[in-house]
Amino acid sequence: MEDLLAVFNQFGVFGTIVVIIIYIIVNNLANDDNLLGKILTWIKKKMGIKPTKNINEVSDSDIINHEIFNNIDVWTQSQIPTLNFKTDFRNAVFKKYLIIFCKKYKEHLKEYVENEEYKNKDKFELKQSFYDLINKIVFDYERECTEVGIPKIVIEKMKIKNLEFLTISLSLISSLCDFEQIETENNSIKVKSILNVLNTLLENVIDYSEEVCSSINGELKGIYFEGIKE
Repeated sequence: MEDLLAVFNQFGVFGTIVVIIIYIIVNNLANDDNLLGKILTWIKKKMGIKPTKNINEVSDSDIINHEIFNNIDVWTQSQIPTLNFKTDFRNAVFKKYLIIFCKKYKEHLKEYVENEEYKNKDKFELKQSFYDLINKIVFDYERECTEVGIPKIVIEKMKIKNLEFLTISLSLISSLCDFEQIETENNSIKVKSILNVLNTLLENVIDYSEEVCSSINGELKGIYFEGIKE
């Protein structure tokens, strides 16, 4: 209980739920027949977490074809285009930002898992490789957002909000890399679990983009983006 309270104090409600999900994913903490099991089953259902395979059954295909890649396609092709940011200008700006954000995560994560270098790393090297990967993704999507003309205020506001996402992501990546109970020779269960976590967290970024949009008042007035004026 003290450990759970410490997690709650550090990450808040959302982060605590994600931590619980990690343990569900990697260790099957509870039997569905008891009360705890029913609670965890409810959380899995709400967060869209599917039953996982045994540690020894995680294959290269499970990682290369992880659902995060299909989900990003769904978000960019179906979910993001249907969001409503109140004005035509904000629709164009925020949808462009989110599509670039998601596509950069897919591009770099896909490259990372396909080169399979994670298989030869110890837990410290694995952790550092993911830290470097996340930093590279952040740099890349912010660079492209700037290049296509997304207003600086939007990039900065999203950057501030994304810090929560990054803090939770890096902390949970660290915990998973150090988690001895899921130690395997080729790091497959660790990598798959990290992709599971990122899958959940990425969708949260899409959800809070509308909150960021609403927090910007007159700073965008008179600015053009793709021929549309605010």
